[in-house]
Amino acid sequence: LTSAILGIIILVLILFSIYFLFRGIQKNSQELIEAKRKVINFEADIKEVESFGEIYRNYQPNLEKINQLFIDPKAPIDFIQFLETTASSVGIFIEISPQTLSAAEKKDDFWPSIGFKVSSTGSFLNSMGFLEKLESSPYLVVIQNFHLERLSQDQVRTNFSIKVFTK
Repeated sequence: LTSAILGIIILVLILFSIYFLFRGIQKNSQELIEAKRKVINFEADIKEVESFGEIYRNYQPNLEKINQLFIDPKAPIDFIQFLETTASSVGIFIEISPQTLSAAEKKDDFWPSIGFKVSSTGSFLNSMGFLEKLESSPYLVVIQNFHLERLSQDQVRTNFSIKVFTK
């Protein structure tokens, strides 16, 4: 009887230890599976970042060109120099003054912008050449409120406003 009770106790102890052992193995295997999932997700994220880096390197020259389309609103000196250089290259005289854009004009724009009022004097062909170069300039420019006035047989005065998009 004592041997039977002792055998049952030993058997119960062995079953409990096996149960807790298998339970620990099951918990550890679930943790291992979760860790493997995290590693797989991390490797996929690394591949995505590397792919994005390669794509960014491919598009970087274009992004730099796009960035150059916008002028610095605090110091638009480069743009003003561009206007003056272009005007002298086509043989016209220009006067540039800043212009305040209305709230409605600013609200309708997708990007922030600043305005300039430009008056030019020169021949009709030269004035049109200036406008053509302005439209094909490396800046995002919108010509507004264009007015053309004939001064003499071969001289015209143009007055117009331009809106230039900023960074």
